[in-house]
Amino acid sequence: MARMNIGFAQINATVGDLRGNFDKIISAYDQLARQGADIIVTPELAITGYPPQDLVFKSRFVLENLDVLAKLQTRLSGPALLVGFVERNEGRGKPFHNAAALLQPGEPM
Repeated sequence: MARMNIGFAQINATVGDLRGNFDKIISAYDQLARQGADIIVTPELAITGYPPQDLVFKSRFVLENLDVLAKLQTRLSGPALLVGFVERNEGRGKPFHNAAALLQPGEPM
């Protein structure tokens, strides 16, 4: 029987603090990776903090949140990371989505 160790990154993300939230995610990631997690799961909207509300309409906020997502991808060295972020909606409806990405070392986003 295969076994998977799931690490829950119990962080308190700060709304709007993309750099600080990146640091919290990486700190939890590193700690849980050392403890043997195969996948690490972050809270909803961990990159932006919850709820980002009007921040998503500021000119660069969503792009910067996507930059943090890409930076997280390059920083991974072991287990996969499931992380919450804000995604642009190219289709009908609201301009943004509450989303999650499964990041894996060496894999494209």
